[in-house]
Amino acid sequence: MQVKDGLKDGTLRARPRCPATPGAAMTLNAHKDPMTDEQRQLIQRLCREADIPDKSGELLTRLGAQTIIEDLRRKAAEHRQKS
Repeated sequence: MQVKDGLKDGTLRARPRCPATPGAAMTLNAHKDPMTDEQRQLIQRLCREADIPDKSGELLTRLGAQTIIEDLRRKAAEHRQKS
C-alpha cells in the first residue's frame, strides 16, 4: 500500500507504508484497554505451569492477553504431558 507524501513544491511522491504487526497493536493500545488483573494472574500461573519465564509483567491489551493465555494453555498442557 502506498501513502502520498507531499513535497514543498506541491508535487507528490509515493512512500511505502510499514505493515502493522499484531504484537505492536497489542502493546500500543494497552493504555486504552489494558489486560485485567485476572488475566495477569492467569498468565503468571500458566507460565509457571509451562515452565517458561513469567510474561505477566508485559503491557498488553485485553485481546493481547487473551491471545497469550491461549498459547500458554497449550504450552502448559504440552509440558504436563511430557512430565
